[in-house]
Amino acid sequence: MRKFLLTLFAVLTASVAFAGDGTKGNPYTVADLQAMDANALTDEAAWVQAYIVGSANNKLENFVNGTEGAVASNLMLADAQAESDYTKCVPLQLASKSQARTDLNLIDNPGNFGKVLLVSGTISKYFSVVGIKNVAEYELSGEGVTPTPTPQGDDFEAPLTDAKGNWEFEDVVLPEDLTYIWQQTSNYGMKATAYANSTKYVSDSYLVSPAIVLKENSVLTFEHVQRYGAEDPSTQLTLWVRENGATNWAAQLTIPSYSDGTNWNFVSSGDIDLSAYAGKTIQLGFRYTSSEDFAATWEIKNVKVTNAKAAEEGPTLKDPTNTPDKAYTIAQAIDIINNKDQYDMSKEVYTKGIIQAIKSIDVEKYERAQYWIVDQMGGDSIQVYNGYYLEGKAFTANDQIKVGDEVVVFGKLTLYKTTYEIDANNYIYSLNGKTTDEENPEPPTPEVQTVSVAKALEVIEALEAGAKTSDEYTVKGFVVGTPDFQRKADGTLYGNVNLTIADEKGGTATLTVFRGKSFDGENFTEETIAAIKEGDEVVFQGLLQKYVKDEVVTPELVSGKLISVNGNGSGVDQIVNGKSSNGAIYDLSGRRVEKALKGIYIVNGKKVVF
Repeated sequence: MRKFLLTLFAVLTASVAFAGDGTKGNPYTVADLQAMDANALTDEAAWVQAYIVGSANNKLENFVNGTEGAVASNLMLADAQAESDYTKCVPLQLASKSQARTDLNLIDNPGNFGKVLLVSGTISKYFSVVGIKNVAEYELSGEGVTPTPTPQGDDFEAPLTDAKGNWEFEDVVLPEDLTYIWQQTSNYGMKATAYANSTKYVSDSYLVSPAIVLKENSVLTFEHVQRYGAEDPSTQLTLWVRENGATNWAAQLTIPSYSDGTNWNFVSSGDIDLSAYAGKTIQLGFRYTSSEDFAATWEIKNVKVTNAKAAEEGPTLKDPTNTPDKAYTIAQAIDIINNKDQYDMSKEVYTKGIIQAIKSIDVEKYERAQYWIVDQMGGDSIQVYNGYYLEGKAFTANDQIKVGDEVVVFGKLTLYKTTYEIDANNYIYSLNGKTTDEENPEPPTPEVQTVSVAKALEVIEALEAGAKTSDEYTVKGFVVGTPDFQRKADGTLYGNVNLTIADEKGGTATLTVFRGKSFDGENFTEETIAAIKEGDEVVFQGLLQKYVKDEVVTPELVSGKLISVNGNGSGVDQIVNGKSSNGAIYDLSGRRVEKALKGIYIVNGKKVVF
């Protein structure tokens, strides 16, 4: 019978050259099994040798779900030691979990992943999956097939002094009086502080790296310096890690060395071991926190991860293949999820489908809905989990969506256990072609008021002592006297300016611009301070305040930014011309925002939905 079995395989696969012949001394490979004829089923055991790369209850569960059929308690085998392409794997179909635990002891022992299994069993085909079943004998070894070497030598490097790049800022606690915690600088890299206006603010903000693919023995180093913080800087300036696509930071990493806080000399962080995350795609989070007692300045540059590389750029709003008009199909979205290591899963994308079923619409508490979308009825589906209605609005009625509606949903793609999902807090970009909630339109955004210095002084006069307006004003006037660009003890600029303006040159009815910023809210630099001088006509935008000290009232414009000098400017006036600068984001009133929430904004002169 054994001879007949091998003869049968030889006849059925005469055009295929197998690496093995199914004997123990020359076992089949996984490639051999997948090359066999679909009907080549056996009733006697053949030997197969391959690496254990996972289990149906572990990392390769998607391969044996859905249309391929689900077989309980499978080991997954492959010819490569760390194979991630499921199509190059075959399942070892065990009779039950009890057999797996008592006979082979492999399902619940991931420590055996990567080892070689020499197994005797019958070759079978379950739906379109070729596999091994009816295990008779086995041998587990750390040797056998020559391991595929893990590539080494690549390094991920980010100077952070040249550009922000794909690094992001995540503000957990951002004080009302501040517009940002982190900023990118050409001299100091990424700089964080919550000290402003002679005040230490309570804050919590992350500097987040792009996705980084780690290899074996990856090590992180960076240069940094901190001053004016707590006696133990590790209580407020910390480092965190999470797998790419996750929203919560999984673990804190120890920073071996901090500067002593007495000067601005950068020091090396020391080596930070990332080997626990070998083979994974991760993000680093430099976390800055402050209190009313301590608000440090933390500067970071020259971040380097050895044996790593930046993840390939995934789907983003800038991706020309993913726009509302060219949204991903359900099939494309599922393929992205199955190959998540090749994408930046932290990005929100457009996905188009037909509503196949609705699980729930909560209009009382969470005001969100759960439903499934498909390319066609009965096809593969993605669950839209806890999503909002059009324009990111709350659901207010149970009939706002129905089965058969065509939707484009904007949100992050993810895999929850075995369920393909668009993650929570997504929203419907379009519903049957409609992109706005016509029944509940948004109120118009109030325009920023433009006034003369005289009008600004009148507004301030009506305020209570120490109060300031809730709305911003743009005020035009001529600079009276020499602008005072604030400098530190070492002579470097703080980045803001104190000056006074009047409705006419040399006027005496003046408004003080207190610690105003340059165009788009950026810091003034040595190159840009020459842009303003006495007699120039300037426009500043900010809040109006009645400042009182020692019973002396000073009318001020605070939290302000420069709009134009002698008619030339950046920011709002450029939006009017359709050219917002450097990818900056503005609301519909022309105010620059650090981070867009849900809604319509202006980027590079065009309206963009976030």
